Amino acid sequence: MKKIFTVYKLHFTSPIHLGDERDDYTRSLRILHSDSFYAALTASLAKAGYPFEEDFDGDLGFHTSSLFPFYQKKEETEPVYFFPSPKISFQLPQDQIAQHKKLKKVKYFDLSFFENLAAGGVPNESMFKAIQGDFCSEREIPEFMTREMLQRATVPRIPAQDGGAKDTETFYTERIRFIGESGLYFLCEGDITLLEKALDILKEEGIGTDRNVGNGYFSYSTDSISIDLPDEGDYAMNLSLYVPEDKDEAGIMLEGKPAYSLIRRGGWITTPPYNTYRKNRVYAFEEGSQFQFKLSECTVKGKIVDLKPKIEYNPIDHPIYRSGIALFIPFNRQKHE
Repeated sequence: MKKIFTVYKLHFTSPIHLGDERDDYTRSLRILHSDSFYAALTASLAKAGYPFEEDFDGDLGFHTSSLFPFYQKKEETEPVYFFPSPKISFQLPQDQIAQHKKLKKVKYFDLSFFENLAAGGVPNESMFKAIQGDFCSEREIPEFMTREMLQRATVPRIPAQDGGAKDTETFYTERIRFIGESGLYFLCEGDITLLEKALDILKEEGIGTDRNVGNGYFSYSTDSISIDLPDEGDYAMNLSLYVPEDKDEAGIMLEGKPAYSLIRRGGWITTPPYNTYRKNRVYAFEEGSQFQFKLSECTVKGKIVDLKPKIEYNPIDHPIYRSGIALFIPFNRQKHE
């Protein structure tokens, strides 16, 4: 089954820092999770005065994958799109243990190898030879995501009288620069009307941490990609963070032999004057998780959650939505087990 997706490529014109829930600025992620991206798009529309309906529930009419790396040397050259490594255990012969260790460290596969794995293909010598650190690609991939450290000083978020730090502290922030036309991309399903309006705003505001010092600005371009997927997969794999609709759905998804990891989502509220408060937390299934239910077409599952904390004396007057709706694709694991 050939599935054609619309692709949006973000070309960064400045460095970027992508943080997680921990206050660890010395490490930047190399992907932008779908829930953070969706929240940034929603916030951009709100700042621009978009007239959301009173019963707006956080759904913008489209859903995206998380943002993954792509390599593109020049504007006229073909991009290499990377997909998240499936959370499966590859069964290899005893004499290939060393190769298995290398394979376990791969975080991203190019389209060709990803299609092979989705079809149930077993890793072979050509795949082993194509491993380049975190990436596995038929093409030679240079270091297109370089890391740099920036020294900063911070004023405590929580005042000393409330139990916070007393002094200004020096810290270091890791930033990522993309080489050439490389950057991050995402797949999209649904009505893109609001998506492109939001992107036109967001590209001027930036994404990630420390946008006030010039981080995270980008331009974007569109493309399409055809992915060869199983006509009917015995498993389903998510390309976005996934929060089940309810306990019943979670129970169904965990039947059989799922392979997954969980990630806690939350973090600080960024809207003044609530910057000293944390959002409520929710756990989501990470990208690349495997769930044992048959899937014959790409689909979306999950829900949007409101992470607004309950504050008695100064209540927040707006919801804080996080999208746990994920894109799912068919995946065959029969040959891997």
